Amino acid sequence: MSDAETPKLHVDSDWKAQAQAEKERLQVQLAQAQRMESIGRLAGGIAHDFNNILSIIKGSVQIIEDNLDDPEKVRKRVDRIKTVVEQGSGIVKAMLGFGRGDDPRSGPADINAVAAARSGEYGRREITIRCNGLDTQWGADDL
Repeated sequence: MSDAETPKLHVDSDWKAQAQAEKERLQVQLAQAQRMESIGRLAGGIAHDFNNILSIIKGSVQIIEDNLDDPEKVRKRVDRIKTVVEQGSGIVKAMLGFGRGDDPRSGPADINAVAAARSGEYGRREITIRCNGLDTQWGADDL
C-alpha cells in the first residue's frame, strides 16, 4: 500500500481538548478522594487514641468507686487519670497545630524521657525503639 493509499486518521482538536479536560477533571477527583482517605485515616487514629484514654479513665473511676476506703489506690488512679488527660491535651494541641500548619518538629527530644513517660502507658512495661534498623528493648526499670 502506498502513502497515497494509507488511510489518515484525523483527530478533531475539540475532541483532544475534551479528552484533556476530562483527564484533568478525573485527576482532581482522584486527588480529592486521596485527601478524604487520608483524613479518614487520621480521624480513625485520633478516635482510637481518645477511646484508649476514655477506657483508662472509665476503668480508673470504677477502681476508685470500688476502693474508696483505700486512699493509696484512689491516689494512684487519680494520678493515672491526670496523666491520660494530659496525653489527650497533647493530642488536641497537636491537632490544632496541624490545622494551623505548624511545624511539629519543635526541636530535639530526650528519648529517655519520652520512653520513661510512655513506659506505663496502657499497662506496658517494655518499650521497643527502632532506629536505623536497630532493634533494642529496655524494661521500664532500665530507663
